[in-house]
Amino acid sequence: MNREQMIKDRDEYLAKLKASLSGRYPNASNFYENPDNYTSSEIPSDWKQGKNSRKGLGKTKSVLTEAQLLHLLRRTRFGVSPETYNTFKDMDVSEIVSMLLEEEEIAPPINDYNDGDQIFDPDVPFGETYINAEYNGDFEGERTVSNKTWFIEEMRKNSTSMHSTMWLFWHNHIPVELWAIFNSTYTYNYLKILHDHAFGNFKDMMYAITIDPAMLLYLNGFVNNKDAPDENYGREVQELFCIGKGPDAQYTESDVQAAARLLTGWTIDWNNGGSYFEPWYHATEDKQFSEFYGNKLIEGKSGEAGADELLEFMDMIFENNEVAPFICRKLYTFFAFATIDDWTEENIIQPLAQIFRDNDYTIKPVLEALLTSEHFYDEVNYGAIIKTPADTLFGWWKGMDIQFPFDAEQDFHNKRQVHRSMLWTMSGWGMEMGDPPNVAGWPAFYQFPTFDKTWVTTSTIVRRISYVDNFLAWGFWSPNYVVTYDVIAYAKTIEDVADPNLLIDYLVRFHLGMDITQEMRDALKSTLLTGQSEDYYWTNAWNAFIADEENEENMNIVRIRLLLLMNRFFQLSEYQLK
Repeated sequence: MNREQMIKDRDEYLAKLKASLSGRYPNASNFYENPDNYTSSEIPSDWKQGKNSRKGLGKTKSVLTEAQLLHLLRRTRFGVSPETYNTFKDMDVSEIVSMLLEEEEIAPPINDYNDGDQIFDPDVPFGETYINAEYNGDFEGERTVSNKTWFIEEMRKNSTSMHSTMWLFWHNHIPVELWAIFNSTYTYNYLKILHDHAFGNFKDMMYAITIDPAMLLYLNGFVNNKDAPDENYGREVQELFCIGKGPDAQYTESDVQAAARLLTGWTIDWNNGGSYFEPWYHATEDKQFSEFYGNKLIEGKSGEAGADELLEFMDMIFENNEVAPFICRKLYTFFAFATIDDWTEENIIQPLAQIFRDNDYTIKPVLEALLTSEHFYDEVNYGAIIKTPADTLFGWWKGMDIQFPFDAEQDFHNKRQVHRSMLWTMSGWGMEMGDPPNVAGWPAFYQFPTFDKTWVTTSTIVRRISYVDNFLAWGFWSPNYVVTYDVIAYAKTIEDVADPNLLIDYLVRFHLGMDITQEMRDALKSTLLTGQSEDYYWTNAWNAFIADEENEENMNIVRIRLLLLMNRFFQLSEYQLK
């Protein structure tokens, strides 16, 4: 598939998305009576002609335009807050990317579930971490939810790094289902491995994950022994984690079987929570691999030396040329464009793969090369990816600068309740944090040919839009708090809010991944003006409110108009794109 065809497909899909919204949600037609009349008028003509579609890995200009910076921040973080934008706006692109690639520390999750009534964990005091506590089946459910809400809190935080985004990338690429493990210590340690290696050495990450108790449980490694080799992990470490299923991935069933025998003996230390190598369960015969791995023979070893076979296996895997392009393709489709054509494979993926190899499989140099490249800022890529549920929810909170109604740093229980509501909200959109549907991750990241289109169904699109509508009208519900939104306070942060054209321009720039037509802008303005034709209907209303903010009538006029505008604006199908 060439680049022009990708743009055409994106164009056609956006039309279908408009039609879907128009038919299922009252005001979401994007002001087209017949979505079949939709053309690519919202996509600049030179995109369709491919004039900007062949930019390579050469470094982009050092000073990014506003549109380029917003594109970078949307793709690398969950939403763009005004505060974060202002932090980066005067920086050189290398400085920006360097800051995005800074590693962040995380504190472990805590007991935020004791409620003094029905739930009381006798092993862990309220406000202290449970990650070193003994397994307690009565409370592992509550602790697992806390792992998930802790994960969500880290995603929601408004930092200047893309560490959390990379954390989610790895959780999708090397998934473990937290509910399937049902051991909060194991699943915390699994998530921490992904976090701590997010920008680091992929080979080191894979070694740590291979012997991680959560993974040993999830893919049956703990029962893999010489008398009954289990091929589950031996297959997935090649097919899903390191080599992939591309046309040049020629590993064989015998390679899967050899890997399974090589991995025998690694099991879980149920008493101390770690893993260890048990020589008695290890298959000590030689392991012969296929021509794909250079006919590598890993000699069988006895006793404790059998553990060293895993190191040789990792060396063999990473000596194969397929590892680097496979991971670079996954990074590219996550951050740049959902599909890869032949030109992109040759001019982007393969050079990135060489950078990956040259840096001993360290992730950070690959990301740095991609995010500072001309290719990344090619306008063809703008608005080319459908937002994940994480982008939609966290991007809304960050972009609208939504605050908790309590001291969230101290009020652990109520903070948990809000994050738990986020958890179930995202689950309804097809993405329960901590629980990808299977070992391949979420289908939107691998399912050909739909890919990211998988996020939008007749059910999830209505839930996404009604979420914003409900938030604007009533707030975000949790058992103890309803987090409300002050639309007037938000409007006050916009410098030219009294000018309806500049107000709409601000919303488009900061909340949409692509521009909209003048026809759409006019329709949005008509909503703000409640059908009037002159701009001063809004300007006068806003200025009258500012002149006398205690006047309830003036306040209600601007509040209702702003709510009508935002309700319609966030129903735009373009809002689903980044």
